[in-house]
Amino acid sequence: MEKITLEDFIKVVQQPEHSRQKLIAYQEKYGISTVEFVLWHKEGIPLPITDKDCKDWQFQLEMFLAAEGDMLELTQRGRFDTQSLPLIA
Repeated sequence: MEKITLEDFIKVVQQPEHSRQKLIAYQEKYGISTVEFVLWHKEGIPLPITDKDCKDWQFQLEMFLAAEGDMLELTQRGRFDTQSLPLIA
């Protein structure tokens, strides 16, 4: 008989990197930032997000913040790209 260990039941992850990757995946999947997700959800604005994803998105954000993750790391590149703005003289 094979010996069962804790690793058979528990997945060890590195935080805040694990939750950061999950949050970025949700942002890409639904096309909104985590900040927008939180604001819209709190305002009661209906979002085309599955209930399962909505709950996990909230959970991942809680884990990310609890592990002292930086919200600026969640900003999607290109969204606030200042390189494409013309210089004003």
